[in-house]
Amino acid sequence: MASYTIEPFQPDIYLHNPDRTAFPPVRSQGFLPLNLYYAWNLAEFDGDFIAAMKASGDVIRNAAVAEGQRSIVHAPLYPNYALGDTPVEEMYGNNIPELRRIKSIVDSKNVMALAGGFKF
Repeated sequence: MASYTIEPFQPDIYLHNPDRTAFPPVRSQGFLPLNLYYAWNLAEFDGDFIAAMKASGDVIRNAAVAEGQRSIVHAPLYPNYALGDTPVEEMYGNNIPELRRIKSIVDSKNVMALAGGFKF
C-alpha cells in the first residue's frame, strides 16, 4: 500500500507560541508536512520500499521547486514523518547544539540512547 498525504496545518500554526522550541527551527513560516506512507509485509523488501519512498519524495520535492515553491528547499522535515536515517539537522536545524546541551543535563547517563528514535 502507498499513501501520500499533505497535512493541512494552519499557516500561522507556529506563531501562537513566541518561545523558542526544538521544532520547527524556523517559526516564521508554516509548513505543510508531506506524509509518504508505504506498507508491505515481507522484510526482504524493506530496502526496496524505503528506496522507493525516498525516490518518490525527491520527485515530489523537485517538481514543487520547479513550479516555484522555493521555500521548501530548506524547510525542516516533520520529525513524525521522517525516515529513520534522516539526519537530525534536517528536522531541527541550528537547534541541535542546544538540544545536545539540554540532553546532557536531563539525560546525563544517556538512558534515552537505549530507546528508538532520533539521537542528538
